[in-house]
Amino acid sequence: MNILVVDDSLVVRRLIETTLKQEFGRIHTAVCGESALASVLLHKPAIVILDIMMPNISGIDVCLKIRNNPKVYGDPYIIMLTGKDDDDDVISGFEAGADDYLKKPFNPRELSLRVKASLRKSRTTNSTLYYKNITLFKNSRRVEVDGTEVKLSSRLFNLLSFLIENTGISLSRERIYLQVWEEEFLKGNRTVDVYMRRLKDKVPQLEGEINSQSGFGYRLG
Repeated sequence: MNILVVDDSLVVRRLIETTLKQEFGRIHTAVCGESALASVLLHKPAIVILDIMMPNISGIDVCLKIRNNPKVYGDPYIIMLTGKDDDDDVISGFEAGADDYLKKPFNPRELSLRVKASLRKSRTTNSTLYYKNITLFKNSRRVEVDGTEVKLSSRLFNLLSFLIENTGISLSRERIYLQVWEEEFLKGNRTVDVYMRRLKDKVPQLEGEINSQSGFGYRLG
């Protein structure tokens, strides 16, 4: 998953990048509105963290440009940053199409939680799923890791999709089997274990992310 951070302050960019990189994968940065739009075109980020006050093209104008051209820029989740106490900035951001906002100075932990919340929303409303540096496109049934496509069988695709949709939730082998195979689960059936191993082989980045729970099942994250 790609996240784009747009701020003309190097200190702020580094703070956000350090906060999010470990947990959410690839972080791109831009210093102004022009480079922000170019980066959105190039990297197709799932989330854009966008400062309002920037030279030449403001964050508001960048947000408007993205929202008015979804076929060009996609439909990223936009979190606006503002250093002003004036509510007019916040209102202008939402009117431009922002999804959330955060006032500076902000708590890095709060920003991380807001990013997590945006991903939960995307899992329930969008056809694209994200887990760290893994992107799963449900409509086209494609999976990318760090932007590179990984070929998965239909069964492995469905398994990964189900795991991402239930990130952080302990899933029994029976529940996984019923969802992915749509057949009755018989006690002693090891099919789920075999496919979990295959999935890790195909997507090595999942090694250490899929946790086996002895006698019960699995949990992603």
